[in-house]
Amino acid sequence: MTLKAIGGAAILSCAIACGNSPSSPSQGTPGPGGTALTAPALTSPINGEKIAALKPTLVVTNSVATGAVGAVTYQFEASEMDSFPANSRTSSASNIAQGNGTTAWTPPSDLIPNFQYYWHARATNGTITTEWSKTETFRTP
Repeated sequence: MTLKAIGGAAILSCAIACGNSPSSPSQGTPGPGGTALTAPALTSPINGEKIAALKPTLVVTNSVATGAVGAVTYQFEASEMDSFPANSRTSSASNIAQGNGTTAWTPPSDLIPNFQYYWHARATNGTITTEWSKTETFRTP
């Protein structure tokens, strides 16, 4: 086996062991000094859960930071369509300060009753912005 083949196998093994696969959390563009953020994970509500209020509290598990990333904030979007188009009734907010382990946001106005919504979130430190999280659904009462 050549040195080139051994090196390639080692890189592939490390990529697999380190979780560098399409199902791994996405990262924004690495920042200075090797800093990075993963996309947040949606916690609640998920899986089409029927919620009790027309103003739900959307909760994410905070992004994982590599290196000294500084202050992290979140952007949330809730929409009637899974593509989050600009012309839909999408509610969104930016600059939501990171909480301790989880971060939450409540839309400012009531959502449509008995309706399925889609939502996602992403994190930023002003230099690095993650990809949007996986999109989840919930249904209003």
